[in-house]
Amino acid sequence: MPLRFAVASCAAVAFVALAWPMIELRIGADHFAGRTPQEVILDSGDSVFLDAEAAIVERTSSADREAELLNGVAFFHVKRDERAFMVRAGGRLVRVLGTFCEVSRSGDVLSVAVVEGSVEVVDGELSWHLTAGDLLRLHTDKSPQTSQIRPGDVAAWRWGRLIATGTPLSEIADAIDRRLAGRIVIIGGQLGEARIVGNFDLSRPLSALRAAAAAEGARVLAAPPALTLVVPAF
Repeated sequence: MPLRFAVASCAAVAFVALAWPMIELRIGADHFAGRTPQEVILDSGDSVFLDAEAAIVERTSSADREAELLNGVAFFHVKRDERAFMVRAGGRLVRVLGTFCEVSRSGDVLSVAVVEGSVEVVDGELSWHLTAGDLLRLHTDKSPQTSQIRPGDVAAWRWGRLIATGTPLSEIADAIDRRLAGRIVIIGGQLGEARIVGNFDLSRPLSALRAAAAAEGARVLAAPPALTLVVPAF
Protein backbone atom coordinates (compact mmCIF):
# COMPACT_ATOMS: atom_id res chain seq x y z
CA MET A 1 0.00 0.00 0.00
CA PRO A 2 1.47 3.41 -0.94
CA LEU A 3 2.59 5.46 2.04
CA ARG A 4 0.12 8.28 1.39
CA PHE A 5 -2.81 5.85 1.49
CA ALA A 6 -1.54 4.27 4.69
CA VAL A 7 -1.25 7.69 6.33
CA ALA A 8 -4.71 8.65 5.11
CA SER A 9 -6.17 5.40 6.47
CA CYS A 10 -4.56 5.93 9.87
CA ALA A 11 -5.84 9.50 9.97
CA ALA A 12 -9.36 8.32 9.13
CA VAL A 13 -9.28 5.69 11.88
CA ALA A 14 -7.99 8.26 14.37
CA PHE A 15 -10.72 10.71 13.37
CA VAL A 16 -13.47 8.14 13.88
CA ALA A 17 -12.02 7.07 17.24
CA LEU A 18 -11.94 10.68 18.43
CA ALA A 19 -15.33 11.63 17.00
CA TRP A 20 -17.35 8.54 18.00
CA PRO A 21 -17.88 9.46 21.70
CA MET A 22 -19.39 12.80 20.63
CA ILE A 23 -21.57 11.04 18.05
CA GLU A 24 -22.88 8.71 20.78
CA LEU A 25 -23.64 11.70 23.01
CA ARG A 26 -25.55 13.47 20.25
CA ILE A 27 -27.64 10.34 19.67
CA GLY A 28 -28.38 9.70 23.34
CA ALA A 29 -28.96 13.28 24.54
CA ASP A 30 -32.09 15.41 24.47
CA HIS A 31 -29.93 18.55 24.44
CA PHE A 32 -26.34 18.78 23.21
CA ALA A 33 -24.10 21.83 22.81
CA GLY A 34 -21.50 21.82 20.07
CA ARG A 35 -18.42 24.02 20.31
CA THR A 36 -20.58 26.99 21.40
CA PRO A 37 -22.38 27.12 24.79
CA GLN A 38 -26.16 27.34 24.57
CA GLU A 39 -29.13 27.94 26.86
CA VAL A 40 -32.02 25.49 27.01
CA ILE A 41 -35.43 25.90 28.64
CA LEU A 42 -36.59 22.56 30.03
CA ASP A 43 -40.19 21.31 29.98
CA SER A 44 -40.32 22.08 33.71
CA GLY A 45 -39.67 25.77 32.98
CA ASP A 46 -36.22 25.61 34.55
CA SER A 47 -33.28 26.77 32.46
CA VAL A 48 -29.89 25.21 31.91
CA PHE A 49 -26.87 26.75 30.21
CA LEU A 50 -24.77 24.06 28.54
CA ASP A 51 -21.04 24.54 28.08
CA ALA A 52 -19.38 23.29 24.88
CA GLU A 53 -19.96 19.55 24.29
CA ALA A 54 -22.25 19.27 27.33
CA ALA A 55 -25.11 16.77 26.97
CA ILE A 56 -28.19 16.16 29.09
CA VAL A 57 -31.26 13.93 29.08
CA GLU A 58 -34.45 15.54 30.37
CA ARG A 59 -36.88 13.55 32.53
CA THR A 60 -39.71 15.83 33.63
CA SER A 61 -43.14 14.61 34.75
CA SER A 62 -46.01 15.88 36.85
CA ALA A 63 -44.28 14.41 39.90
CA ASP A 64 -40.59 14.93 39.14
CA ARG A 65 -38.16 17.47 37.77
CA GLU A 66 -35.04 15.63 36.72
CA ALA A 67 -32.16 15.79 34.26
CA GLU A 68 -29.20 13.49 33.69
CA LEU A 69 -25.87 15.10 32.86
CA LEU A 70 -24.18 12.75 30.41
CA ASN A 71 -21.08 14.83 29.84
CA GLY A 72 -19.54 18.24 30.36
CA VAL A 73 -20.63 21.26 32.37
CA ALA A 74 -24.11 22.68 32.93
CA PHE A 75 -25.26 25.75 34.82
CA PHE A 76 -28.76 25.34 36.26
CA HIS A 77 -31.24 28.09 37.15
CA VAL A 78 -33.87 26.20 39.10
CA LYS A 79 -37.22 27.72 40.04
CA ARG A 80 -38.51 27.35 43.56
CA ASP A 81 -41.04 24.54 43.58
CA GLU A 82 -42.32 21.96 46.07
CA ARG A 83 -40.69 19.37 43.79
CA ALA A 84 -36.92 19.30 44.20
CA PHE A 85 -34.92 19.41 40.97
CA MET A 86 -32.69 16.34 40.56
CA VAL A 87 -29.51 16.16 38.49
CA ARG A 88 -28.08 12.67 38.02
CA ALA A 89 -24.48 12.25 36.92
CA GLY A 90 -22.58 8.99 36.82
CA GLY A 91 -24.46 7.33 39.70
CA ARG A 92 -24.40 10.44 41.87
CA LEU A 93 -27.36 12.65 42.70
CA VAL A 94 -27.47 16.44 43.00
CA ARG A 95 -30.68 17.69 44.65
CA VAL A 96 -31.19 21.37 43.82
CA LEU A 97 -33.50 23.45 46.00
CA GLY A 98 -34.29 26.69 44.14
CA THR A 99 -30.87 27.96 43.17
CA PHE A 100 -28.16 28.78 40.67
CA CYS A 101 -25.48 26.10 40.53
CA GLU A 102 -22.95 24.51 38.21
CA VAL A 103 -22.61 20.75 37.80
CA SER A 104 -19.62 19.33 35.95
CA ARG A 105 -18.99 15.74 34.86
CA SER A 106 -15.62 14.81 33.40
CA GLY A 107 -14.70 11.13 33.42
CA ASP A 108 -15.12 9.92 37.00
CA VAL A 109 -14.94 13.44 38.48
CA LEU A 110 -18.08 15.29 39.56
CA SER A 111 -17.85 18.94 40.59
CA VAL A 112 -20.67 21.04 42.05
CA ALA A 113 -20.41 24.79 42.71
CA VAL A 114 -23.21 26.90 44.18
CA VAL A 115 -23.94 30.53 43.35
CA GLU A 116 -27.17 30.96 45.31
CA GLY A 117 -29.53 28.78 47.34
CA SER A 118 -28.74 25.29 48.57
CA VAL A 119 -27.80 21.94 47.07
CA GLU A 120 -27.52 18.42 48.45
CA VAL A 121 -25.07 16.02 46.79
CA VAL A 122 -25.48 12.28 47.40
CA ASP A 123 -22.85 9.68 46.54
CA GLY A 124 -23.81 6.26 47.87
CA GLU A 125 -24.17 6.55 51.64
CA LEU A 126 -22.38 9.92 51.79
CA SER A 127 -24.03 13.31 51.37
CA TRP A 128 -22.99 16.97 51.47
CA HIS A 129 -25.06 20.13 51.95
CA LEU A 130 -23.72 23.06 49.92
CA THR A 131 -24.62 26.74 49.97
CA ALA A 132 -23.42 29.85 48.10
CA GLY A 133 -19.66 29.81 47.51
CA ASP A 134 -19.22 26.09 48.20
CA LEU A 135 -17.34 23.90 45.72
CA LEU A 136 -17.28 20.09 45.98
CA ARG A 137 -15.19 17.68 43.87
CA LEU A 138 -15.85 13.95 44.00
CA HIS A 139 -13.48 11.32 42.56
CA THR A 140 -13.95 7.56 42.49
CA ASP A 141 -10.44 6.88 43.83
CA LYS A 142 -9.72 9.96 45.99
CA SER A 143 -11.15 11.64 49.05
CA PRO A 144 -13.84 14.27 48.44
CA GLN A 145 -12.47 17.81 48.17
CA THR A 146 -14.37 20.84 49.42
CA SER A 147 -13.31 24.45 48.98
CA GLN A 148 -14.66 27.97 48.57
CA ILE A 149 -15.16 29.93 45.36
CA ARG A 150 -16.46 33.42 44.73
CA PRO A 151 -20.05 32.98 43.49
CA GLY A 152 -19.34 35.45 40.68
CA ASP A 153 -16.55 33.19 39.40
CA VAL A 154 -18.81 30.16 38.99
CA ALA A 155 -19.52 29.24 35.35
CA ALA A 156 -17.41 32.14 34.04
CA TRP A 157 -17.30 30.19 30.75
CA ARG A 158 -20.67 31.79 29.99
CA TRP A 159 -18.69 34.98 29.37
CA GLY A 160 -15.75 33.26 27.67
CA ARG A 161 -13.49 33.04 30.72
CA LEU A 162 -12.00 30.12 32.64
CA ILE A 163 -11.21 31.04 36.24
CA ALA A 164 -8.97 28.50 37.95
CA THR A 165 -8.69 28.54 41.74
CA GLY A 166 -6.33 25.67 42.43
CA THR A 167 -7.96 23.69 39.61
CA PRO A 168 -6.15 20.55 38.37
CA LEU A 169 -4.49 21.08 34.99
CA SER A 170 -6.38 18.02 33.71
CA GLU A 171 -9.72 19.74 34.37
CA ILE A 172 -8.54 22.92 32.69
CA ALA A 173 -7.42 20.86 29.70
CA ASP A 174 -10.86 19.22 29.55
CA ALA A 175 -12.58 22.62 29.47
CA ILE A 176 -10.29 23.87 26.72
CA ASP A 177 -10.45 20.53 24.87
CA ARG A 178 -14.15 21.06 24.25
CA ARG A 179 -13.30 24.15 22.22
CA LEU A 180 -10.53 22.66 20.07
CA ALA A 181 -10.56 20.27 17.14
CA GLY A 182 -9.18 16.86 18.04
CA ARG A 183 -8.18 16.04 21.61
CA ILE A 184 -5.73 17.24 24.28
CA VAL A 185 -3.49 14.63 25.89
CA ILE A 186 -1.39 15.38 28.99
CA ILE A 187 1.81 13.34 29.20
CA GLY A 188 2.46 12.33 32.81
CA GLY A 189 -0.16 11.82 35.51
CA GLN A 190 1.53 14.14 37.98
CA LEU A 191 1.38 17.02 35.51
CA GLY A 192 -2.36 16.55 35.15
CA GLU A 193 -2.76 16.82 38.93
CA ALA A 194 -0.90 20.16 39.13
CA ARG A 195 -3.06 22.87 40.72
CA ILE A 196 -3.42 25.99 38.60
CA VAL A 197 -4.53 29.51 39.53
CA GLY A 198 -5.39 31.99 36.81
CA ASN A 199 -7.93 33.69 34.58
CA PHE A 200 -7.85 32.41 31.00
CA ASP A 201 -9.50 33.57 27.77
CA LEU A 202 -11.54 30.72 26.26
CA SER A 203 -12.03 32.60 23.00
CA ARG A 204 -8.36 31.75 22.34
CA PRO A 205 -8.31 28.15 23.58
CA LEU A 206 -4.81 27.17 22.46
CA SER A 207 -3.31 30.31 24.01
CA ALA A 208 -5.26 29.59 27.21
CA LEU A 209 -3.86 26.05 27.32
CA ARG A 210 -0.31 27.33 26.81
CA ALA A 211 -0.74 29.87 29.61
CA ALA A 212 -2.11 27.25 32.02
CA ALA A 213 0.65 24.76 31.14
CA ALA A 214 3.34 27.44 31.49
CA ALA A 215 2.36 27.86 35.15
CA GLU A 216 3.96 24.41 35.66
CA GLY A 217 6.75 24.97 33.16
CA ALA A 218 5.09 22.57 30.73
CA ARG A 219 4.95 22.92 26.95
CA VAL A 220 2.12 22.54 24.46
CA LEU A 221 2.80 20.75 21.19
CA ALA A 222 -0.04 21.22 18.73
CA ALA A 223 -0.65 18.96 15.75
CA PRO A 224 -4.06 20.14 14.54
CA PRO A 225 -6.64 18.99 13.83
CA ALA A 226 -6.21 15.64 15.59
CA LEU A 227 -4.00 16.02 18.64
CA THR A 228 -2.55 18.54 21.11
CA LEU A 229 0.05 17.35 23.63
CA VAL A 230 0.93 18.90 26.99
CA VAL A 231 4.39 17.69 27.99
CA PRO A 232 6.51 18.29 31.10
CA ALA A 233 9.52 20.58 30.86
CA PHE A 234 12.80 18.75 30.30
